[in-house]
Amino acid sequence: MQKLCAEKMGKDPITCRPADLIKPGMEDLRKKLAEKGLPTDDEHCVIYAMFPQQVEDFYKKPEPKEEAPVQVNTAPAATPASAAPSMTVIDNGITARVSGPSGSRDLTIIINGQAHSVKVERIG
Repeated sequence: MQKLCAEKMGKDPITCRPADLIKPGMEDLRKKLAEKGLPTDDEHCVIYAMFPQQVEDFYKKPEPKEEAPVQVNTAPAATPASAAPSMTVIDNGITARVSGPSGSRDLTIIINGQAHSVKVERIG
């Protein structure tokens, strides 16, 4: 059967594990990652072999940008005595109100005009 297939295809059949025919490349990957200033452990080498552009983009140093100042309003809110004082933080259109006893915090975060409620509790 192999002889018939080899004649039809004009190639010798592969009778070994195909991966054994590939030249080992981990050391080349390590060198390439080191040249780019990226981590050279096994995990990063394998991920870079599959997704080189995404790995480079992930580790690319962001351009420094000018941050808008954060405005904090610490005016006391009308909350029960057991609750922590409310605080409104405004940063690039994001507003957060914090309230609740010292073991938990109820957060209302407003992003682009849409309110999201979150409760954060201390464990332990």
